[in-house]
Amino acid sequence: MTLGIDIAKDTIDVTLIDDQDNKHHATFKNNKKGFGKLLGWLKKHQVEIDDLHICMEATNIYWEDLALYLHSKGYKVSVINPVRVKGFANSQLRRNKTDKEDSEIIADFCAVMKPDTWIPPNDDQRKIRALVRHLEGLKKTLTQQRNRLASCKDDDVKRSLQIVIDALKKEIASVEPIPSSKCVIK
Repeated sequence: MTLGIDIAKDTIDVTLIDDQDNKHHATFKNNKKGFGKLLGWLKKHQVEIDDLHICMEATNIYWEDLALYLHSKGYKVSVINPVRVKGFANSQLRRNKTDKEDSEIIADFCAVMKPDTWIPPNDDQRKIRALVRHLEGLKKTLTQQRNRLASCKDDDVKRSLQIVIDALKKEIASVEPIPSSKCVIK
């Protein structure tokens, strides 16, 4: 059995393909209460943990809590690059138009491609990923503010923008990784 999950910020659409190739669809909230309802729905469909392979796309950060939750319950979870799923859908001349159809394509991908099982990152890896994302956001904001300063005509606004730019530079310096020669991996 496979379960394809299409994830959005607030909802998850799921398609279960059972042993008789029947497809069952449902939608749940993308929160712990919704995750619990998903497990209840799987029990209603008599799904055993060992018989199910769950696949979801790595969509922004919206997939992380669900993947961790399902993994902690003992399910086999695969987190897939969305480009792979899109390529799979294109190879079958399928155009995903709805969340329901997306979850079905992900379930089919899972059944056919049998992707590797996802291994959750440890706390250090999660911390590094969060810092890298934060650093990328700070650098993007710095570029935006520099661009605004370059085209600004008002002296008061220029002063304000420079204060913001200086603060961003200082924060970036505090978040930038330690040079690799000074890194110690435990």
